[in-house]
Amino acid sequence: MNQSTETLAGDGHPAEGPYWARSRRPLAILIFLLPFVLFYELSLLLIPMSSGRLDIVAYQGIERIFGTLFGVVGLADAGMAIPAILLVVCLLAWHVMARHPWRLDGPTVPLMWLESSLVAVPVVVLGFVISLTPAMNTVGEEIAGMAPEAHPGILSLLSMAVGAGLYEELIFRWVLIAMVHTLLADLLKFSNRTAIVSAVLLSSFLFTYAHHPGDLGAVAFYFLAGLWFSALYLIRGFGIAAGGHIAYDLVWVTWNLPQGG
Repeated sequence: MNQSTETLAGDGHPAEGPYWARSRRPLAILIFLLPFVLFYELSLLLIPMSSGRLDIVAYQGIERIFGTLFGVVGLADAGMAIPAILLVVCLLAWHVMARHPWRLDGPTVPLMWLESSLVAVPVVVLGFVISLTPAMNTVGEEIAGMAPEAHPGILSLLSMAVGAGLYEELIFRWVLIAMVHTLLADLLKFSNRTAIVSAVLLSSFLFTYAHHPGDLGAVAFYFLAGLWFSALYLIRGFGIAAGGHIAYDLVWVTWNLPQGG
């Protein structure tokens, strides 16, 4: 990611400063997201595939990429949490290279929880506005149609909510937007604005495609949600984007509890 995009998604100032700056720094993001990372990895151990575990495509995609690059197969079966390790290592590496101090000033993490809940509200409202949340209902109907022995329980739904928020934001926002921006702005010498807009649109399109929307309402929902999470990533950083995604998905879980419980 070049300096222009990094200015939007994070900064290199010392630990002191207002909350909006502190919350974009890698140490704060790591401490904020680490409980979610640990919860998702623990859920993978507790929920076997035969009990209706709902796997995250982005998580599996990272495993496949590493398997292809390094010739490692069966990462999940071997208990190797490669996506989680990658996320933690990237945040630590960012922190070290930026030479930030190893401390947090003020109630940064609690405020990140609060902000994540607030930024999820527009996506929740969007879902209800678009034909009574077709994106939620489509998945809910699929869950309701499962055989009893494969029906996901509350832990499986919570696992999916957390895993999707973490690893879809990692792939579609942090990695994809940075890669497209670098290609267009640094290598092809497009303007910074053109590079950012192109990266956001491509990220939102691929985010929509990855969810296999079943109707026009669901397409609109996922694409607009992708735009919103992309804006959050650029303006408020990876931590708030992932936290907002997780918060929305937890609302989705609550919505589907009558079918999924």
